[in-house]
Amino acid sequence: MPYAEAQAQFLGIRLPFVFESGGGLYNLKTNTLTWNPIVTEALKADIEAIRAWAQREIFPNFPGAIPEFAKFTDVGLIHRESVVIDDIYALATAEITAHFPSFEVHKTDVSVNIIVKKANKGEGLALLSQTLDISLDQMAYIGDSSGDIPGLQRVGLAFAPQNAQQAVKEASHLVTESDATAGVLEAYHWIIQHNLRV
Repeated sequence: MPYAEAQAQFLGIRLPFVFESGGGLYNLKTNTLTWNPIVTEALKADIEAIRAWAQREIFPNFPGAIPEFAKFTDVGLIHRESVVIDDIYALATAEITAHFPSFEVHKTDVSVNIIVKKANKGEGLALLSQTLDISLDQMAYIGDSSGDIPGLQRVGLAFAPQNAQQAVKEASHLVTESDATAGVLEAYHWIIQHNLRV
């Protein structure tokens, strides 16, 4: 949440936003934080068990790997090298599949994210839709990794930047010509022009 709040302040966004995929919702104007009710005490215990597994099996065996310390409803594991992330992802997928059926595993080039299945980005957008009273088909979303697919599948206009994983591109309506941040700006300008036409 601290990173998402900093970005919201930097960009001048004053609407509520979701973070930790769909784990939480924050309203900057009222300084109100709401956790997704799907994250029960039992799931919180599982989250702690997953963190303990990472402390035993990941951090001692992958020098340079660190946890995402501020996470509450999911477990994030970070490393600078994508080849190491691939190894961590394989181990995490095996562990979660075998012992934690309420969770799913996603990866980016620098992180592995273990999240509650029913608190994914699609569910987070549904929570935001309800909070803002804006239908999902009136929303746009951009993403580049597997964790974004549930969000891309729920909105009316789904974007992927050029550097997105292939499965993400296939789940999107439009793929930008640019990578990363430049791709986000391209999508943003596309939406502005689209809204001026309708």
